[in-house]
Amino acid sequence: QNTINGYLEGVSLGLERAAFPLSTRNIFPFNLDPAVKNYHKYAKLLHEHCGDIIRARKEDRKLAKSGEKPDLLDKMLALPENDLIGNLSTFLIAGSDTASVTVSWALYYFCLYPDAQRRARAEVDSLEGIISTTKEDTERLPFLQCCVLETLRLQPPFGVMALSNTEATSVADVEFPARTSFLLLLRKAMSQPVHGGTYFRPELWFGDDGKTVDASRVSHHLAFG
Repeated sequence: QNTINGYLEGVSLGLERAAFPLSTRNIFPFNLDPAVKNYHKYAKLLHEHCGDIIRARKEDRKLAKSGEKPDLLDKMLALPENDLIGNLSTFLIAGSDTASVTVSWALYYFCLYPDAQRRARAEVDSLEGIISTTKEDTERLPFLQCCVLETLRLQPPFGVMALSNTEATSVADVEFPARTSFLLLLRKAMSQPVHGGTYFRPELWFGDDGKTVDASRVSHHLAFG
């Protein structure tokens, strides 16, 4: 847990310095900064821990019965080790802050928009029996799904995203050479009028029937890149 917390502090540092990503590199003179030094220390520990988990899982797979149902990690074991460690690191840290922040924003918008809150509550109350977290049960709550998607549109977990092009690119008639660094302002982009503006409007995520979530629009959601 200390390793994960230390790594998350480093991620926060990276977001704070997103406009100057070079300042978080493990190179002189930036690595003289104690915060940068700690980030790379915990990143190394996290990767080592992930490596241990991967090796243990591979050994378990050799001993496990062939009929045992594999999980997501099992299905990714064929990836190159560096890619597997990177993905497993994401599994360990994802949701530690982003999920709680998203829930907080959703509750905030429910307070600002009581009609949406009442509709979401009525949808949940209309279901009989105990609601689980299976995909089938969440599909029985289309409006609540729309509320989550709309919250992510207005308040994405990460407000910015750093990108780099692998080849020369033209954007709005401006030429950019390969390996140019870009900073995408997700919150700004998704709150443009063409995407719904700054108002909380969950119904935007419904399809033409007004009852089911529009899968095509969800596939273009920028909240997670």
